[in-house]
Amino acid sequence: MIDEMVAPDNVYDAAAAWASRFVDGPGAALAAAKAGIDAVYELTAAERSAAERRYLDVFAANLKRSPPVEAT
Repeated sequence: MIDEMVAPDNVYDAAAAWASRFVDGPGAALAAAKAGIDAVYELTAAERSAAERRYLDVFAANLKRSPPVEAT
């Protein structure tokens, strides 16, 4: 998935601008999310698949409780 395309000379500036959105965010939550993402690479293929299914189950349950709001 591509969110934004930038010229090669502007990649660093664009990445820094994107990352700056998280500076004032919840540090513990961001650290937990990063740790979870990093840990995926230490799992076996079967463990990754099980973790992915759990994520999708949680995501689907949240969508049932709070469907996305359409932009107007």
